[in-house]
Amino acid sequence: MRRLGPQPRDLNHDWWAKLTWAAATLNQTSLPRMQAAQFPLAYYRAAGLLWVTAARRSDEIRRLRVGCVRREWAPEMRDEEGTLLEPEERLCYLRVPTNKVGGEFYVPIPTYTADAIEAWERVRPLRQDRPLDRKDQTPTDYLFMFRNQPMGTTFLNYSAIPVLCKAAGLVDERGEPLHDAVGRITSHRARATLATWLRSRGCAIADIAKLLGHSDLRFLPWYMREDRHRFARSIRKYNLLDRMVMAALDTAGLKRGAGEPCVFYYLGDGPDGRPRRFRWVLLICLKDVRFGRCRLPAMASLGASRGTERPQ
Repeated sequence: MRRLGPQPRDLNHDWWAKLTWAAATLNQTSLPRMQAAQFPLAYYRAAGLLWVTAARRSDEIRRLRVGCVRREWAPEMRDEEGTLLEPEERLCYLRVPTNKVGGEFYVPIPTYTADAIEAWERVRPLRQDRPLDRKDQTPTDYLFMFRNQPMGTTFLNYSAIPVLCKAAGLVDERGEPLHDAVGRITSHRARATLATWLRSRGCAIADIAKLLGHSDLRFLPWYMREDRHRFARSIRKYNLLDRMVMAALDTAGLKRGAGEPCVFYYLGDGPDGRPRRFRWVLLICLKDVRFGRCRLPAMASLGASRGTERPQ
């Protein structure tokens, strides 16, 4: 029996951008009458933004606690371009509850997601029961608690996601959420989509694993679809062999006659950071030099019998 390999269930990036926009701009008119009667708008917006931006399992979202957002700022903090952050630009973190692979930990989340969570906390009813958490068996003030009822196991898949799909225009003629080649849009597909998106933007695999909550990198192929073009670009960037067969033709040296170096090969950078190169005296027919590049056989014959080698 052939063993099936990893098949990440990521969503199309255009669909994901629309779902993120829908979660961030969700308003009262976006909620069907039945959903609007069940939960407040702030409840839907916070749950929706957590789903599209935090890469969390549905069980982790359901078991988040009141006060799970932390904002931090330090004088040495800088943004992606190296600019110092102002105090009002504090980084935001989400406290993820104990899950199936480990204890509590923090992951970064966008500021607008943290704002939505805190907006729901301000209107969340205060006097509610504190049920025992099924993982650590302690009385817990669940973030998504309304009318003494914690978020149900089907809320994301059958309530929140259909609302977001409708607001994003990702529905068929019957008003049902669209399906792709993999199947329907489910809560767990957010993790694969975010992992694939971050990897395509150059995020380190170890950082993606931390975001997903995995300490074992062997699990990542099941979430992250590798971008073949990104892989090829990365190898070409760091592989000096791709440039060692490249040569620059000095036409002025060629005109000066034999004995003058006129072909220069790039051989990487030296200890001083300056490019290394070899100069070759051209004693071969010009047909072996085409568009400023020497063919590999021609390069092999130059130092052997048709020229002299001068390291520089």
